[in-house]
Amino acid sequence: MNVFLQELINLVTTPPGNLTYHLVLAFSLVGALQAAYHNWRENSLPQNRRTAIGLSLLLLLRLGMFIMAGIAWQGLLNEHLLLPPLDRSVNLLSLTIITWLWIFPEPHKLADAATWLLSLLIITLSALTLTWWIEQGNALSYNGSWPDFIGEIAALALLLLGVFFLLARKPSAWGFGLGTLGLLLGGHLAYLNLPLPPGDFAGVIRLAHMAAYPILLALPQRHPVPISHPAEQTDETKPPHLAIEAQQLEALLALASGDEADEVTRAIPGAVARSLRADLCLLLSIPDQYGDITVYSGYDLIRETHLPGGILPGQQMPLLASALSRGMPLHLPASDTTTDLQILAQSLHLSHSGHLLLAPLLADDGKPLAGLMLLSPYSNRSWNNDDQALMSLFAQPLARLLQRTQKLTLLERERSRLNQELEDLQRAQQSLVQENQHLQAQLLEVQQENEKNRSQAEALAALVATPGAPDQVTTALLKEAGAEREQLEGELRLALEEVARLKAALIEMDQKYLALKDQSGETMSSSEKLEEISATIQELRQPISSILGYTDFLLGESIGILGALQRKFLERIKMASERLNRLVNDLLRLTVLEKETLPSLEPETVDAYSVVDEAIAESMEEIRNKNVDLRVEMPEGLPPLRTDRNTLKQVLIHLLENARLVTPQNGSITLRASTQSLEPQQSYVLFQVSDQGGGIPPEYIPRLFTRFGYADGKPLPGTGIKSASLSIVKLLVESLGGRIWVDSELNAGATFSVLLPVAPEQATDAAPGIEV
Repeated sequence: MNVFLQELINLVTTPPGNLTYHLVLAFSLVGALQAAYHNWRENSLPQNRRTAIGLSLLLLLRLGMFIMAGIAWQGLLNEHLLLPPLDRSVNLLSLTIITWLWIFPEPHKLADAATWLLSLLIITLSALTLTWWIEQGNALSYNGSWPDFIGEIAALALLLLGVFFLLARKPSAWGFGLGTLGLLLGGHLAYLNLPLPPGDFAGVIRLAHMAAYPILLALPQRHPVPISHPAEQTDETKPPHLAIEAQQLEALLALASGDEADEVTRAIPGAVARSLRADLCLLLSIPDQYGDITVYSGYDLIRETHLPGGILPGQQMPLLASALSRGMPLHLPASDTTTDLQILAQSLHLSHSGHLLLAPLLADDGKPLAGLMLLSPYSNRSWNNDDQALMSLFAQPLARLLQRTQKLTLLERERSRLNQELEDLQRAQQSLVQENQHLQAQLLEVQQENEKNRSQAEALAALVATPGAPDQVTTALLKEAGAEREQLEGELRLALEEVARLKAALIEMDQKYLALKDQSGETMSSSEKLEEISATIQELRQPISSILGYTDFLLGESIGILGALQRKFLERIKMASERLNRLVNDLLRLTVLEKETLPSLEPETVDAYSVVDEAIAESMEEIRNKNVDLRVEMPEGLPPLRTDRNTLKQVLIHLLENARLVTPQNGSITLRASTQSLEPQQSYVLFQVSDQGGGIPPEYIPRLFTRFGYADGKPLPGTGIKSASLSIVKLLVESLGGRIWVDSELNAGATFSVLLPVAPEQATDAAPGIEV
């Protein structure tokens, strides 16, 4: 071994030179801890707090070893019996803490728990090793003993595991961490491969520690604190722009304190973004039962535009969802390695999200109402304690404003409901009044009839009381009965004459029908056949629906437990009925195509956004059941269409169904719309539905919109619905005066495009919007 290296090893392993080794490590940790503590005071990020805690633990361990080495140098304790096992244990604990600091700068429950459990295990084994070593006395050298060998193997395993996770996660400044772990790994490998020196301490490992510990000065620099400019401040507590924008916020909130909830939620992000000079500000809901987070509204300060609402996948952003659910603030730097910032940037269509600051809006009872989130994707501005305090200051009045608006909205809904009930009661009252009037009229008629009958009875009684009156009454009654009989005979004769006339007319019509039947060769027209087939199909659908309903009812076991054989037979019946239902639907579509007629269209002025919302609402359940994401890209300012609403909605539903069937699970479907000006005096709206299927081969595209696909009735490759259904879609689009075509790339998917004209008075260019 080199003489100089041997001298260095002797220097750092024997007193008083070994005190230099402890001092170098302690001073390196003091410098790093000072920077970490400064960052923690300036910016209360959890990363800065973790760094300060970890460096404090390392410093305490090294100061303890320095003190014990100094006491041993003075001969106050036995260095051979106490310091060797303690030195190896402190080294192993230090490696654990250093690896934890470099790999997991942000909170990580699993990693934190594993680190502390490993530290407890090391402390326990160290106590057992120290007990065993004291029993050995002065007979052995610690270098090369079995505890020393096991400790070195554990250190190598820990360092190799740390290098692997560091390369896999690649946190901020991971290159410095790799250098630290690499130097320590090299020292331990050299100790095992070089000849073991006599004594109780590993000099090569101590030299590696002295080279690696100064790199820990880079740990606090991974999360820099934003630099403040005192020259721009008007007093010691508040920058001038915060005071000015707070006044602007007060004015905007006064304007936004109306009764309409949409106006309030739209105004709040803009006011907060201007006050804190945030690139983006979003007003978020707490996660719903599915874990999704609703974006009520947003504001882009750089572009000075309001952002529409949307949905964020809260399941993939655990930190954000947890903070919103618990009503806790959240502060994430741009260097955070969790998935929250990555998924957030993808959902908002940003290259990166920048630094994140979240403030909860709490109700009077302390329950979370919503959350205000600030992002800095353009300026990359960091958030400090002043920003956090100002957000907390804004949160309380904003929460009261939202709560008041929600109460007003509920009261308005209750008022509308009560008005509707009042109108129903008024209509019921009017109906009862009319019914009462009708009953009174009937009662009056009955009274008049009774009065008439009573008059007749009185007249008859007077006649009977008169001498010779019975004969006169009988004669009068016979005359009246004879008159009534003659009248009835006359009416019967007229009815028989009418029946005879109708019978003659029927015979005449039969003769004309037979003549026409002979002329036409006793054949029915194809249109009549199609009408008869369509009617028969419609009659078939009712019993099929009944069979499917009763089958599902029995399979649900609501009226009794089914045996295995019974369930098997019922499932076969259900499969056969579903297949029969599909065949009936296909046959009905074919009859519609054969007639080449469609129901009469009802053109009206249609809002493209509402039609897309209705189509998505009817298709969303099946899309979600397949675990497929639906992305909607709708720009602002789409012109209204002059078309039939139901027909356009059916076209979009068919295309979404086709995309869902061909897109694999965990894939995505994109529905987008845009304006096109292909002619000088005519504008168009282009709807496009893209899937992630395997694509349609070029040789099958000419057959795509025909009535028949494969001979066995299956869909064409790359499509989910049969060509007969796609031909219906083409017929519907052409009936609206539009065009449909498909663009496909093998192994990449297909895009169905529908181009519809805009009414001439609405043919204006649409302003591009921001996708959320």
